[in-house]
Amino acid sequence: MSKITISTKKTIYSKDINKVVDTGFSVAVNPNTTTDVIDNIPTVDGFFENYDILFYQIPLTGSNSHTTLVERSSEYLGLDLNLLLEQLNFLQQQNKQLQEQINEFNTNI
Repeated sequence: MSKITISTKKTIYSKDINKVVDTGFSVAVNPNTTTDVIDNIPTVDGFFENYDILFYQIPLTGSNSHTTLVERSSEYLGLDLNLLLEQLNFLQQQNKQLQEQINEFNTNI
């Protein structure tokens, strides 16, 4: 087996390197994100303009759907959709009972 020699060079910088070189950064970017995507990030107004255009093309359920938007937004807002549906059902039952009482009252008069 033959031996291969690899030469290396090590550069050592002084503690004052931060005075000479700007080692900070001003924008953190996900390394998996392409610059194309970053350049095309819409404003909030632009997002809603696109949403209005795409509204009927967005599926009702599944990934990237109206349901997904509601679930993610509800989670962000701290809303419990199941609790809201339970409350809605309860109020609908109460409304039905009150309508029946009104109808019964009106027929007795």
